Amino acid sequence: MEVEPIRDARSLGRLKAQLAGGPNWARNLAILCLGINTGFRAGDLLALKVGDALDGRGRIRPELAVTAGKTGRPRRVPLNRAAAAPLLAWLTSGACGGAPGAPIRGRGSSPPSRQGGGRPLSRKALHHQLKAVGAAAGLPRIGTHSMRKTFG
Repeated sequence: MEVEPIRDARSLGRLKAQLAGGPNWARNLAILCLGINTGFRAGDLLALKVGDALDGRGRIRPELAVTAGKTGRPRRVPLNRAAAAPLLAWLTSGACGGAPGAPIRGRGSSPPSRQGGGRPLSRKALHHQLKAVGAAAGLPRIGTHSMRKTFG
């Protein structure tokens, strides 16, 4: 199934409102806002570490530097307020573990898997969550790649 971008601000608002009502809403909102404002692939978003986003003083870095998982190329992307605010709110809430080397998707930040152990969020799980939230918001044709097609 081909996914589509989120085409207007009203649809994006419905999606964000739907996220706000669910479990792990702060994490999911931060990932969505990062995805639509940076254009990172889902795997690159989920590979980010707390130290990639926060400096030593607990402030959001002005840009994210990642090595793209698919191409292996380094990429630097400035963070605008729309991406930085939800990310900072989630990271400083303590829900993600907070240590600089901890994965942003790390232990304590995602729902326990059916296998137990509080495993981190996977790309597949993120895709399923976005599809479910999108369907509930009246956007049935969205997935993780929709974040790359949408600009924030």
